[in-house]
Amino acid sequence: MESAAKGVDPQKLARFQAELASAQKAPSTFPDSLRVAVCEIVDALKANGKKPEEVIIEIRQLCLQFGVASNQYTSGQANRGIFGLIDKIISSCIEHYYT
Repeated sequence: MESAAKGVDPQKLARFQAELASAQKAPSTFPDSLRVAVCEIVDALKANGKKPEEVIIEIRQLCLQFGVASNQYTSGQANRGIFGLIDKIISSCIEHYYT
């Protein structure tokens, strides 16, 4: 599958993927290392001329591409944790884009 974030350094994408995979094991946490990886992707997308809404869409697509998806038909702590993790990722994107 082709990456959603064209023009982003593959090493940054790989770091984001690894941090995301690690965070899925404990989705209620949001480690600084994941925040840094998200910010690197945001910086690259912004440098490529992406608007804030485009950055959010691409980050969401990367999350799906890298296997992070909440099951809207399943309830429970794990699913709420994934929703929370995605929310924290998106919040970090928005905050970092404007700083």
